[in-house]
Amino acid sequence: MSDINFDLIKVGAIGSEKIADEIIEILKILNKKVIIDPIISASMGGEIANLELIKKIKEEIFPLSYLITPNFSEAKILSEDSTLNGLISNENMNITNILVKDYKPIKNKITNQLYTSKKLVEEWTFDRIPGNYHGTGCTLSSAITGFLSQGYALKDSIKLAQGFTSESIKNSFTIGKGQKILERIRK
Repeated sequence: MSDINFDLIKVGAIGSEKIADEIIEILKILNKKVIIDPIISASMGGEIANLELIKKIKEEIFPLSYLITPNFSEAKILSEDSTLNGLISNENMNITNILVKDYKPIKNKITNQLYTSKKLVEEWTFDRIPGNYHGTGCTLSSAITGFLSQGYALKDSIKLAQGFTSESIKNSFTIGKGQKILERIRK
């Protein structure tokens, strides 16, 4: 792995404890900034992570992270006491940066909040685009990783990534009868 030349790693859905163990070993070897999108359940329903996997993510992967990007319901599941504050203030997880997506689930607005060193440092609110879309959280965390890799600061990367995600949603397309698929091409 010595020929690898990159600064950041983005981790999304993990799927199993065995996969988590492999990810942990790789992250320890590479020692890079890690962005974690802790996908706990699918947006259309269905469990992606069981309690044992969630525990492993919290105890062994989060301490290796630079930023985690849970949505509000995932943040409550990851918390010790089922509240957002329980995740933000948890001393055992030692998370530097947390972007809570869709913090105030309101029909026509999305509010994202960035916590750094357990304090709210920035909040963004923008219009919710009507419809059902596949991959919005993944697109956002991947775009944040991309902007960070280009040298942007964290807040700027998040702001730019939110704009990129909104454009991807506006340009989405439909295949069959399911959720719309985001068009992830930067124009």
